[in-house]
Amino acid sequence: MRTAALSIPSLAPRARRRVAVFGWCTLLAGVLLPLVAAGALWRQSDAQWLARALPLAPELASASTLPALPWPVWAGLALLAMAPVLVMGAALLWAGLGLLRIAAAQALSQTLVTQLRRFAACTLAAALLGMLCPTLIGLLLSGALGGPWRLSLALDSRDLVLLLFAAVTWQLAAVLAEATAIADEHAQIV
Repeated sequence: MRTAALSIPSLAPRARRRVAVFGWCTLLAGVLLPLVAAGALWRQSDAQWLARALPLAPELASASTLPALPWPVWAGLALLAMAPVLVMGAALLWAGLGLLRIAAAQALSQTLVTQLRRFAACTLAAALLGMLCPTLIGLLLSGALGGPWRLSLALDSRDLVLLLFAAVTWQLAAVLAEATAIADEHAQIV
């Protein structure tokens, strides 16, 4: 019985260019997203911060009663606010690198599997941080402002879709890992 070589069709040049352009745009988005978010964060006033972080406590967020918070509190708030954005920026970078690998006709490689798994892990982490960081910000602000401690955790459909997308991407990476192993095994046979 003769074993046929596993042929993997390469992308047409036009499709390869589109994938490469999309990969470069994804890399650019991965860099710009945290920078734009940091700029928007920097431009917000203290009252806007508090109104957004403590929507259920308008008495603490009014500008007339706003106490001066120490800089370590603001640094912690900024770090918590930027954490999901930074992790999502990393996810976009991994996705862009994976797309560039596909454009280079290296779809069945262990490197692409690793990049896809890192993208899925960063997407999962961004979804979890997107749910937990607002809670921690509200808790930190309510304590720093001397008001009652307020703890609320919100889960909406966007968070669920992002979690589902991360799980599907992880499974896709597992299937791609199996395909890569089969292709490597088949190449050794032939």
